[in-house]
Amino acid sequence: MNTIRKGRFGEYFVIQRLIEQGFDIYPSLVDDRGVDLVVRNPQGAYLEIQIKSVWSEKTPEWFQLQTQNEEIPIRENFFIICLDKSQDCWVFPSNIFFDSKYTTKSTRKKGGFTFDLNLATTKRTSHKPNRELLKDYKNNWNVLLNFPWQNKYAAS
Repeated sequence: MNTIRKGRFGEYFVIQRLIEQGFDIYPSLVDDRGVDLVVRNPQGAYLEIQIKSVWSEKTPEWFQLQTQNEEIPIRENFFIICLDKSQDCWVFPSNIFFDSKYTTKSTRKKGGFTFDLNLATTKRTSHKPNRELLKDYKNNWNVLLNFPWQNKYAAS
């Protein structure tokens, strides 16, 4: 299966999970702003979703997101859902995904940035892998269901 098909499969897999959780789904026809879906949760909040999936045996927990410009896309209603090789969904608010405690940022030659989040990586500031530090986001659809937040997932 080629990369485009794998990516589309990952999107449909996540869409199925979102429907099971009671979300209304509005797919993007053109993904030129880093938004694959807009969803409406049961509270009526509209959320922007970017889906990343990995299929590699070598890097089963490494997710990469590229921006087109120098602006880092942190917005309260923007989430990144990462589908790993074992088909677990990691549901990250954008402020968590782009946090330098977990993600490495590099400048792209064509402008913008590349952000790498590897759940297997242990950063120097902690002796635990990201997988353990971010375990509260693994298959945690409440991050989206409870938006706007009244709990610990609120942007700081």
